[in-house]
Amino acid sequence: ERALNLAQVAEVMPDSPAAMATISGTLRDGTEPAQGLQPGDVVMEVNGREVRNVSELIFHTRRFIGETQTWVISRANSTLEAELYARWRPPEGQGPTGIRVGAPTVCTDVDNDGNPIGCSQRFPYTENVSYPPWEAVPRGWQAMIDAVIVTKNEIQVRVNGSTGAAPDQPLLSGPVGIANTTGDIVEQAGWRPLIELAALLSLSLAVFNALPIPALDGGRMTFVVVEMLRGGRRISPEKEGFVHFVGFAVLLAGILVITFFDISRLIT
Repeated sequence: ERALNLAQVAEVMPDSPAAMATISGTLRDGTEPAQGLQPGDVVMEVNGREVRNVSELIFHTRRFIGETQTWVISRANSTLEAELYARWRPPEGQGPTGIRVGAPTVCTDVDNDGNPIGCSQRFPYTENVSYPPWEAVPRGWQAMIDAVIVTKNEIQVRVNGSTGAAPDQPLLSGPVGIANTTGDIVEQAGWRPLIELAALLSLSLAVFNALPIPALDGGRMTFVVVEMLRGGRRISPEKEGFVHFVGFAVLLAGILVITFFDISRLIT
């Protein structure tokens, strides 16, 4: 419920990052962009989902991973469509589609060979985009459903042993890593993505809490189910309490280990 409310609040927020998702190259084969795409093309939609910045493009790409996606591209004064397959197991250092994207880049000069130099990414600007409550509610539902599917897809990708991300991208983050990510999001993309991140974290915690892990609600439910299968015979409270204590200790140890690596990444 909290995740749904946050998702609906995000749709009502007046400002949205709109740095555009500009194609800068490809990593699929190391040569030309796929499907006739060219550097400088701007991605406007993915499977009917509006794309206003790089973060939204990544989200929608991973939402429809394992499918052939239809991208709507803006090139000069024309609108084109391209179909790309989002791979479950891309090569190391590549994303699902193999297309490299970024915010618009501004170059101040060219070298003797005509290559642009002095280039930097244009900082994301914001635009006034918000929806009335009667539109925000269904959009919030859709955002929550998309978040569930993306979370499921990410878990499946991790289980398969391939992230399709940069080699130094962490697989797990603790409180320190989340705080660092939160600061980066506010600085680079504004408050709307922060609320969307909060909704995703709330949803992820709800799913994690439902897992059959001792010390969590899912662990308690597991004992209840076992007692039902035993014909109502209760497990000794001392034994159940010990299992939950061990599970809680393991969870705390895991948080400490992840926090250690989060701090190490920040220092290095």
